Amino acid sequence: MNIVTKSLSWTGAIVLAFVLFGGNTSDALACGAFDLAIDKDGPAMVDPGDEITYRLKVRNTSKDGRGVDIKVTDTIPHGLNFVSSKLPTYSPSNPSNVKRLEKFGQPSCSQKGGDIVCKLPYLDKGKSVNIDLTFRVSHQQACTVLKNQARVDAREDKQYGED
Repeated sequence: MNIVTKSLSWTGAIVLAFVLFGGNTSDALACGAFDLAIDKDGPAMVDPGDEITYRLKVRNTSKDGRGVDIKVTDTIPHGLNFVSSKLPTYSPSNPSNVKRLEKFGQPSCSQKGGDIVCKLPYLDKGKSVNIDLTFRVSHQQACTVLKNQARVDAREDKQYGED
């Protein structure tokens, strides 16, 4: 029996973006001097017991700013169990990004209650990063719509200057 994973808030590749200090929008956010956006993509249909992966693409769409200490929060839909995450490894070559990495650490994800919280040390202007989150669909789920939402928030980098 199939489970529908789409909700009214998205079709196919979705864009959900929420920032604590920037307000809500369905596309991207103005956050002071930098803009962040998050795209979320997942399967349209799944069966109980399946593993499914959602890809979150976090983008810094600003012309000037860099976000640091970025937190992506994905609320786990009822009926899904977190299995794993896949994140990029940062290996900066410029001194300012080395300092950012030393301060904020490599990207990581962990489960905190009903959320998966992923942390990124920084995201340069015009850059993006993918986060893959894998879940297992509960065998008790049948004929259900799974609503999955994510949000991103960060601080503007003012400490290390431009590179």
